[in-house]
Amino acid sequence: MSKKSLYRQDAPGTPPPKRIRRQFFTAKRRKAIFLTGFKLLEALETLVGIIATIHGFFK
Repeated sequence: MSKKSLYRQDAPGTPPPKRIRRQFFTAKRRKAIFLTGFKLLEALETLVGIIATIHGFFK
């Protein structure tokens, strides 16, 4: 595994894509985290709405 990565880095005519790839992955992860957070917020909002309706029924 380590030998392959070393060879890939030292291969002529190929720039090291490690940094670019890492940045891309972090950006993707950030987007995923944002999306999951948004979904969680939406779910919480619906839950609050359901609780409010139930509370209204019992009043």
